[in-house]
Amino acid sequence: MRKLFLIIYFATIVIFLSSCESPLESNNFETISFINRTEYKINVIIDSDIIDTNIKSFSVSPGGTTNIKSEYGIVPIFNATVEGNTLLKVDYYEGDASVTFNKIYEYTVEYKISGTAHKVDVTLSNSSGGTEQYDDVSLPHSYKYREFYDSFVYISAQNQGESGSVTVSIYHKGTLFKTSTSSGAYVIATASGSI
Repeated sequence: MRKLFLIIYFATIVIFLSSCESPLESNNFETISFINRTEYKINVIIDSDIIDTNIKSFSVSPGGTTNIKSEYGIVPIFNATVEGNTLLKVDYYEGDASVTFNKIYEYTVEYKISGTAHKVDVTLSNSSGGTEQYDDVSLPHSYKYREFYDSFVYISAQNQGESGSVTVSIYHKGTLFKTSTSSGAYVIATASGSI
C-alpha cells in the first residue's frame, strides 16, 4: 500500500512539472533584435534585474543581427561597447522590438578651430556648462570631451591679427553640428546650439 501511494505521489509530481511551461517558452517572452549598422563588432551586456532575458551577454558582428528573448518584448537595460577599443562609444536608437547600433564615435563633443589666422582668443562652454577662455591659441586647434553633461554647446574664436580667417566647428558624436567662418582683422567666428 505504501509503495502504491509513493508511485501515485511521484507520478502526480511528474505530471504537474511536465505541464509547467519554461519561463522562456511562456507567452510573456518576445524577440528583440539587436542590429549592427557599424563596421565594428559590438559587445552587449544585459544590465537589468527587472526585465528577464534568455541571455545576459552577446556580440553583434558588423552588419549583423542578434536576436534575444525578452520578457514582454521590452528592451532591457544594456551596456554596448566596441570590441577591442573601450575608448570608442556606441550610438544607437530603439525601435519596436529592436535596437539599432548606427554610429561609433570617440568624443561626445569636439570643438575645432582652423583658418589662416596665426593666433586667436577662444571662449567655449565646457562639459559641465561652465565657460573656459584661452588666449593666443595657435591654429589649428581642438578641444575634445569624451563626456558632455550639458545640452548647450558654444565656441567663439577671435582673430588676434590684422588679417586672416577663423573657422570654428562643433562636432557632436562625430558629426558636424555647427560651423562658422569670419575673415579679416580681429573678426570673431561663433557657433552654438543645443544638442
